[in-house]
Amino acid sequence: MIIRQGEPILLGFGAAGRDPEVHPDRPDSFDPTRPDKEHLSFGYGPHFCLGAPLARLEAEVALDGLFGAYPGSVLDPASPAPTRLESVIVSGPSELWIVPTPAAV
Repeated sequence: MIIRQGEPILLGFGAAGRDPEVHPDRPDSFDPTRPDKEHLSFGYGPHFCLGAPLARLEAEVALDGLFGAYPGSVLDPASPAPTRLESVIVSGPSELWIVPTPAAV
């Protein structure tokens, strides 16, 4: 397939992490513990996103802060199974219920 200059294209961001050839067991399941987390979310090669390091740093600071304050937090076993967000922009669960467990004082 050749994309010619000026032709419109549509990128399927919602498909990220759902490739059945990469994840044959459960391509539509959200599983942050998957061993294979390779993706092209920030582009590749000369088209790599300049903001990727900042986005990764923001996520690291936010998650370290959250799990530093609530280190024993777990997914709520009584919560319903996560459903995927209905979006062509974002791929992931619509919500995750957790049981926050603060750090011992």
